[in-house]
Amino acid sequence: MLMVEFPTSVHTREVTYDIQFGHIKRGSHRNTSWDTARFEVCGHIWSDLSEHGFGVSVLNDSKYGHSALDNVLRMSLLRSPKAPDNMADMETHTFTYAFMAHHGSFQEADVNKHAYCLNNPLIVQQQHEDKTPATLSVFKMSSNQVVLETVKKSEDDKALILRFYESFGGMCTVTMTTMLKFKLVQVVNGLEEDMNMWPGLNLTRSDGSVHFTLRAFQIISLKLLL
Repeated sequence: MLMVEFPTSVHTREVTYDIQFGHIKRGSHRNTSWDTARFEVCGHIWSDLSEHGFGVSVLNDSKYGHSALDNVLRMSLLRSPKAPDNMADMETHTFTYAFMAHHGSFQEADVNKHAYCLNNPLIVQQQHEDKTPATLSVFKMSSNQVVLETVKKSEDDKALILRFYESFGGMCTVTMTTMLKFKLVQVVNGLEEDMNMWPGLNLTRSDGSVHFTLRAFQIISLKLLL
């Protein structure tokens, strides 16, 4: 097992780990047998160790094993068993990760946004000057608390499906603005079937915008009929 570790000066009893459409908290101690058994935690693109006022995060693009003990953050880079193949993984490996110190909580520091940026690097493309708009944003969210995670064509090729989730762990009212012209917005389920309005969603639309409210870690899919 190859791991990388980051000793810090952060004093806390909990560590936060990113998971799909949210995050989980686990202890940074071994006080009980349960804590000892959870020596490694499944996570996705970031882990965070924070106390009041500041913290540190480890961002990555493809590693899913994390751990922490006291004030040390760890990330598993490679597990290479020697049976049944004693030459397993015996090649050159390349890893991408980043250490991020921040003020405030991980929510205030937009750790989730920075981790998404690490996983989706900026693409630079040259354009003719007379055809390049000053700004171009197909979709824009009024708050980083709600993430537009997926944009896809509907299975019937008649609309766009947008999937959102609340990422901080609390209720949020948000506005999504788009440059696309659409005539209808509808809540759908995972099979892209129309659903009745969810209680508390408060979905409304205006010219080029959609307004709605999400509860903690709530996931919704919207269908835009262009």
